[in-house]
Amino acid sequence: MRNPAAVIAVMCFGCLSATAIVLPQFGNDAAGRPSTTILVMEPEQISSSQLADFVPVETALARIGRDAQGDPRLNAATESALSNVMTALPEAMRPQALERFDWLVHKSFPGTAGAELALLVRDYHRYRQAELTDRRALASPRDLDAEIEQFASTVALRKRYFGAARADLLFGRQQALASHLFDLRRLEATPGLSEQAREMQRRALQADYEKRTHPVAD
Repeated sequence: MRNPAAVIAVMCFGCLSATAIVLPQFGNDAAGRPSTTILVMEPEQISSSQLADFVPVETALARIGRDAQGDPRLNAATESALSNVMTALPEAMRPQALERFDWLVHKSFPGTAGAELALLVRDYHRYRQAELTDRRALASPRDLDAEIEQFASTVALRKRYFGAARADLLFGRQQALASHLFDLRRLEATPGLSEQAREMQRRALQADYEKRTHPVAD
């Protein structure tokens, strides 16, 4: 039997100490059907890397909407919820936790929608791990051009893990905003422009930004 990955509840029974912790283990029975085994352990039996508060995870999952087919809606709000899921899980146990919290996903999204969401969470976890690795490997950008280059690498990474269409739905708005801010910074750093010319370009950039973000679904 593998080590449990998540603390689900702290409960007190007449035959147990007040600090006993109830943990589920998930797997399959002899017939291949999903099964759950409940373990009751004292806190000293559990390593710190196994402890996680799944309340924020459930709260974050509850923020994910559904499309007309009942599947998870892919938009900026879902990306924010997925980011909150990652934040709620201790980094040292995230791979274990992602394998074992399918029950919580299916509670929020019963049926095939739960399977779709579980795959999305795993894709998001792999993406965040790769993004973190890239950030650690890269030096801090020295100028605007270096920042834009790193941003382009992040956009490419998102397309690699989610595909172009899904990446645009999840990250489209924040990427459009980032590009808009880069354009504004480049404009402000351009020498020799009159204030009138600079203001006209600001307005043009704003109009272009609004045009680009209008078709991106919320």
